[in-house]
Amino acid sequence: MDEIFILAALAQSRKALPECLPNPPVGCVIVDVQEIVAQAYTQAPNTMLRLTHLTRFKAKLSTS
Repeated sequence: MDEIFILAALAQSRKALPECLPNPPVGCVIVDVQEIVAQAYTQAPNTMLRLTHLTRFKAKLSTS
């Protein structure tokens, strides 16, 4: 099952290209009980980090 989550993180990292350069393309997924509850990737340099995914994750945790 971990392979599915690793592949999901890699897919997220590909979304960062080419806008994230010169930073590395990094993707991440947050998993809770074998379910992806949030995902994100490296943003373009000099842009504000979007917290939409984190906000959704926090909301889901508070209702669990």
